[in-house]
Amino acid sequence: MMYLRWMIFLALVIAGGGVAWGESPVYFVATNGNDAWSGTQPAPTADGQDGPFATLHRAQEAVRAVQGCKGT
Repeated sequence: MMYLRWMIFLALVIAGGGVAWGESPVYFVATNGNDAWSGTQPAPTADGQDGPFATLHRAQEAVRAVQGCKGT
């Protein structure tokens, strides 16, 4: 019985872990990018309003902004 309780506990911890931490954002950098864009698209959108960043520096700033929000 104790074994079953531990297994249920571990399953809940593992399943709940992804919800507690959430997904990390993914940023893209490309030669045809623009640092004014969100950086969340791998290629420019058809309307040219969003797409990847143009520089690694801008991507680094975006990552640091997210990390600062999480307090780590």
